[in-house]
Amino acid sequence: MTPLPATSALLAVARRVIWFEEPEVALSDPIRFLAYAMAYATHEDMKEIRRHVDDDAFREAIDNAPPGIIDPRSWAYWNLKMGRFPAPPPPTRRFECGSATRSAELPEHAPLIRRLAAALRADPAMAGRIEAVLAGAPVAENGTGGLHNYGPFGGEAQALAILRDRLVAALDPLEIHLFGSRGRGTARPDSDFDLLVVLPDSVGEEGLDPLRAYAPVMGLGIGADVMPCLASDFEAEKDIPGTIAHDAKRGQLIYRRVAG
Repeated sequence: MTPLPATSALLAVARRVIWFEEPEVALSDPIRFLAYAMAYATHEDMKEIRRHVDDDAFREAIDNAPPGIIDPRSWAYWNLKMGRFPAPPPPTRRFECGSATRSAELPEHAPLIRRLAAALRADPAMAGRIEAVLAGAPVAENGTGGLHNYGPFGGEAQALAILRDRLVAALDPLEIHLFGSRGRGTARPDSDFDLLVVLPDSVGEEGLDPLRAYAPVMGLGIGADVMPCLASDFEAEKDIPGTIAHDAKRGQLIYRRVAG
């Protein structure tokens, strides 16, 4: 793959998506950089990357992506974006154990890794608690009976409020629905927040970009799935069992735009 230019804009993107190393080092391996970008880049980050990277280069990055970086949702999205449906199996890492070989599909753990990375950026003191868990030492309870998915915030209500407010400010939706286990009231403390964001039909296809929809809540340290939906699609599917719109309607309406 052609090396990426170390422009100030690309260096800034590299600093965000591969935060644990110098941006010049991150850009020196374009395939690895693009793999991290497919998992972590915001909509604006990707617009800058696309100024320098064409579809063929993205396909090359997908074909040669290191295992364990691109989460399943991003893997499916970028393969679809590049005209590959159904998506091929994600890359796996192979471990030698004596004479036997086994395959571990690390991408299934990528959402947890993303959440931990974001939480560490928001609360560096969390590193000590994680190290204590890995060492098998006792860890102080957090008030929820163990690990939770509230990031640096005080509880489910505060975490949900910051998610809602960020999405409202950035996307100006018509409605936001909380569904899944959180919407049903059956969630564990570590459960993700599943959010359906209903947008005006006028936003068009660009408004349905999942990267653009997720960007406002990236880096909060809260595990969340943000799903954009046009208002007409929501109305057409909300009474059809098995659809996301139907599940969302049966969940909790946490925001509705005031008319006028």
